[in-house]
Amino acid sequence: MLDVQPNDRVLDLCAAPGGKSVALAQLIFPHLHAGSAAPAPPKTGCLHSNEVDHTRNKRLAANLRAYLPESLFESSAVRVLRLDGSDARAVTQLPCGPGGYDRVLLDAPCSSERHIIHAHVRAAAGGRVADEMARWRRGGSKTLAKLQTELLMTALKAVRAGGRVVYSTCSIETGENDGVIEKMLAAIEKDKKKFGVSWGVTFELGSKLKKRAGPVDEALESLTEETKYGRIAVPDHKDGKQWGPLFFCVITKISGKS
Repeated sequence: MLDVQPNDRVLDLCAAPGGKSVALAQLIFPHLHAGSAAPAPPKTGCLHSNEVDHTRNKRLAANLRAYLPESLFESSAVRVLRLDGSDARAVTQLPCGPGGYDRVLLDAPCSSERHIIHAHVRAAAGGRVADEMARWRRGGSKTLAKLQTELLMTALKAVRAGGRVVYSTCSIETGENDGVIEKMLAAIEKDKKKFGVSWGVTFELGSKLKKRAGPVDEALESLTEETKYGRIAVPDHKDGKQWGPLFFCVITKISGKS
């Protein structure tokens, strides 16, 4: 979905605990694979993995150092950042700056309903109340949607024109999925009127797509359902695998200023 190529400049905006960043590094630096005969590319590719929470940031850094070659850290090809991506100023603090990244992954904080339910069932079996259930609040999804929209705007400002952003959640709540995309579109229009921003976005998937570049991948078609701006895998899918929810939207930034 993100279509990362060797030597790309990639930002993982909400990276902890680090598994996604490790997978991204494998795509950016294939010449470092064990037994690889691939020549080392020019030193412009990089991976910047961000996590604002202090404890999760430490875990992210430890996991990346456990799985990636030390040379990537010594050369600053891989860096762990601790920025608040929901702050409009964050994009100016990124090492590659506004419009400086080829690809941005935003696996956003979300309601994660399935995780909460599973935690509740496990805790109830032991006569306890799950921490996740105790923290749950009505209206929390609306608060998260605001945060998600702010993070997505930072991701879009960070990526270059022609670059790609993947927005994903593990929520089944429409307000955190297509709803956030609609808020993002409204925010772009507002910025165009207020600040003269000239860039826009297009989508690779979803029922709102006016012209599809090609057929949807067969596996993707069979395992997920179409939404307005992306696709979602749900636990009650007919294949019986019971995995998900997983929503994803593939966004390409087009033309204009960052």
